[in-house]
Amino acid sequence: MLSVAVLTGLFAFGASANPSAGDIDTTSATLTWEAKVPTVVNGEWITITGQNGGALVDAGLTINPDGSFTSENVLVEVRYYDSDTNEVGLPVVVGTESAASSGVAPESITYRVDVPAFVSEKGVDLSNVDVSVFKDGTVVKTNSALKSTASDAWKTEWKIANAPGTGMDNVIAGDVITATTVLRADVEFAAYTTP
Repeated sequence: MLSVAVLTGLFAFGASANPSAGDIDTTSATLTWEAKVPTVVNGEWITITGQNGGALVDAGLTINPDGSFTSENVLVEVRYYDSDTNEVGLPVVVGTESAASSGVAPESITYRVDVPAFVSEKGVDLSNVDVSVFKDGTVVKTNSALKSTASDAWKTEWKIANAPGTGMDNVIAGDVITATTVLRADVEFAAYTTP
């Protein structure tokens, strides 16, 4: 993303709106380059990815003038990971023999999501924002074990919205607000028996 903030100065000498011989006019700009790189801490055998094993993709956050807000979904997949080769593999399907080791299978996937933190570019204090976190369209409790034994537990969608009847106070037009959280996935492996 390239942001350009243009600072201009208008120096009028005399009554002329046009430059005259000998006048000096100056303009300047602040150039900023920024890259947001999602931080993923891989396990020894598993990792979190975005859709189809790709990179995690940031989602949009919509904030209304009354301070209410909602987000788009962040698509998350839990996949096998080879820490020796740094390669991402197949989805971790509960109840199916592991791609990481024969004779074992994932028995469950347990997610934990922290309370999202909000940051305002304009410095507005957003530490008391009351937020709801949704996993696959259902509100979940943050900082709690969200265990699943479903075969499709490897693929989830996460979003946030203001808790009912609440919102962000002191929203300033033109502000950029970022919400971040940490999502953890624990995969429990068990002996695999052929069905």
